[in-house]
Parts: sequence; structure tokens; C-alpha cells
Amino acid sequence: MDALKYLYYHCILYKSTQMAKPKPDTTPATKVFGQRLRKLRMENTKLSQEHFADSIGIDRNVLGRIERGSSNVSLLTILKVCEGLQITVSELFDGFEAEVNSIQE
Repeated sequence: MDALKYLYYHCILYKSTQMAKPKPDTTPATKVFGQRLRKLRMENTKLSQEHFADSIGIDRNVLGRIERGSSNVSLLTILKVCEGLQITVSELFDGFEAEVNSIQE
């Protein structure tokens, strides 16, 4: 390998190892939402993450990140989750703000 190729290869390799890894979007709100979702999924459907995710049309990895509280969830996903759990959005978020505030204090 000539010197230019060697230098280029190692600069690219070094840069790729130094790139910042994305941080999860974990907040008290995402943690509370994830805990609620996991609890309701297990109580209402008795389905695994994978089977529940398939039933509502989202990727199982996405559902896992949401339940761990490391992903911010979209409105469309919230609507799919509620439909799959056979609950309303209001039921999902009942007492949510108070629970989030209790974690932050």
C-alpha cells in the first residue's frame, strides 16, 4: 500500500472511531411513558414485545427503545399503541404529568 492510501485509510479509520455516538433521548417523561407502556402491554395483551410490535406495525427494536425510555415517541406511534392496547390516549396519559413530576423532584 502506498503512503497516500495508508494515510487516507488510517485517517478514515481514526475519524470513524472518534465520531460521537448518538445519545438516547432519555428523560423522566420518556421513562414514565415506557414503564406505562410495558405494564399495559403485559396486562392488556400478554404479548411479547416482538408480537405486540408486529401487531401494531412497528419495529420490535423501536418498541424496546420506547419501553426502556430511550426513545422519543411520535404521535402516530402513540395512536398505534393505544389501538393495540384497546385503550384511549386519555387513559394512557391519565396521571402522567404527576408521575413525571414526582420523578423530577
